[in-house]
Amino acid sequence: MDEHPGHERRAVRAQLRTHLDEAAAHSSMREAVASLGSARALAQEYIAALPPGRVRWALGLSWATGWLLLCLVALAVFASALAQVAPDLPGGASARLLWTEVTVVRSADAASLEVTSTVPWGLVGAAALFVTTSRLWRVLPGRRREPVGA
Repeated sequence: MDEHPGHERRAVRAQLRTHLDEAAAHSSMREAVASLGSARALAQEYIAALPPGRVRWALGLSWATGWLLLCLVALAVFASALAQVAPDLPGGASARLLWTEVTVVRSADAASLEVTSTVPWGLVGAAALFVTTSRLWRVLPGRRREPVGA
């Protein structure tokens, strides 16, 4: 039930406690719990009664942001390493970091950094992480699961 809002989870817990208390009033709590049957089957019944899961925008956004920050840190460390060797090379230092060509030119007067890529793989990775972790497909009406027994 993690994908459901807290108020829905609390309502289910309150309802379950009420049913248990009512059943325990007629017998013992042990018998009331045993009468509920399998915990897995009971959980599936409650989950089926709830509306379909929601899109987790914040989780998707945090994963995508984390990926972009990781890419930027890797690029900064890589460019810093190239900047260390750039003064010794005429025309600067150039190397590839995964999908990106990085060129650093450094002299006593100025420094420049050029980053080129044919496809923005960092953004593609961020988008893929966002879609996957936020469960973005849940906004599509045709993909929503039907409650059990419907």
